[in-house]
Amino acid sequence: MPEIWIKEHRHASREYLKEICAELNLPSHRFLSEPVAASAYFAHCFKEKEGRCFDGHILVCDYGGGTLDISLSKAEEENITVLECTGKGHDEKTFGKAGVAFDEAVTKSVYERENQKKLSRREPEFVKLMDDFEEQKIDRKSDVDKVLAQYLKSANRVDKKAFKIDAMVFKASDLAEAFDHVIRPELWKALEEMKGYFKDHNVDDTDRNRFRVVMAGGFSSFFLVQHTVREFFGSETGEDQRFNTCFTLEDTALAISKGAALVANNLINIDPTCPITVGLKIRTDVGGSLEEQDEPVLKKGVKLSEYQNPVFLNGKVEVDPALRKEPLVIFLGDGKHRRHIKLDKKIEQLFPNTQVENNQWEVGFSADENFLFTLHARDTQGAKQETHLGDLLEKVSGPILIR
Repeated sequence: MPEIWIKEHRHASREYLKEICAELNLPSHRFLSEPVAASAYFAHCFKEKEGRCFDGHILVCDYGGGTLDISLSKAEEENITVLECTGKGHDEKTFGKAGVAFDEAVTKSVYERENQKKLSRREPEFVKLMDDFEEQKIDRKSDVDKVLAQYLKSANRVDKKAFKIDAMVFKASDLAEAFDHVIRPELWKALEEMKGYFKDHNVDDTDRNRFRVVMAGGFSSFFLVQHTVREFFGSETGEDQRFNTCFTLEDTALAISKGAALVANNLINIDPTCPITVGLKIRTDVGGSLEEQDEPVLKKGVKLSEYQNPVFLNGKVEVDPALRKEPLVIFLGDGKHRRHIKLDKKIEQLFPNTQVENNQWEVGFSADENFLFTLHARDTQGAKQETHLGDLLEKVSGPILIR
């Protein structure tokens, strides 16, 4: 599934999918993000070709019809550790910010120029034109690549025909201008966001032996996408080893499904890390006065396998009886943003035996491999209570929330 679906929380979450699979008795072991699956397939192809495991960082740019997912992982032997993910999915005005949005921008522009009238999505002509455009773009890929390469290379912008649909001529400028308007800004922004994490993970994107850029998904094979990604990383030659993925053209489109099959058969181990820091906002006695502070419990970047069992805050928590009907406040952070979240339930609903005078609680969190979080509370008598918090990642993305 697209990683960006989780971050933007615009589609069915992993929690809902997990429930659906259980209701249908589907033997689902785990949900795997598409770019992570592609990195697994790259590791497999590299070993098949080079006779050794790839040791280094893998940046997967997964561009499909509706979403852009960019994933950073580290490969060591047969293990892949997921470090960061970013991208773009939902958009209010267009069909995402990927292949379909690009097709729509080009077809509408050329149609309205040639026919001197607007083209609505509701018209049958729109659907047919979109289908015809995608077919031509794929079937004539070699010609389209040459036309666009010449257009970008020439100082005076040689504007040749890429292909023709009925009486409408699609030129290099039509493709390039639509791409620059709809796709390039978001792609560049997502790459810059990802590069902002490189220092945190000691990534050297100039190391041609230990850094690879993997293009996956159908739209990733489009010339202007590949040209933009290469431009971002300062690649000036087609022989740049950082872009040598050992993929065929078919592999680029199928890397995700093939990688998922490798993981499902335990041929490559994916080790995800906690995507956010999760903790409590508590009041502490400092020099005789109460001060509010954030206490982290689960920490971003730690392997999720260490958080399968609950991790508890140091020391026991006391709750003033007057505050037990108030909601519990937790804090979330992803390294760039920090938010304080009031849970839907009151403290007396989350902690066992809150009616007991002078009771105290150990409070902690756990996270499963599908990035679903659970709050744990147990009192001095050993009574326990668990509250599923579901997907918390989407709640932290966005501007900083001021206290």
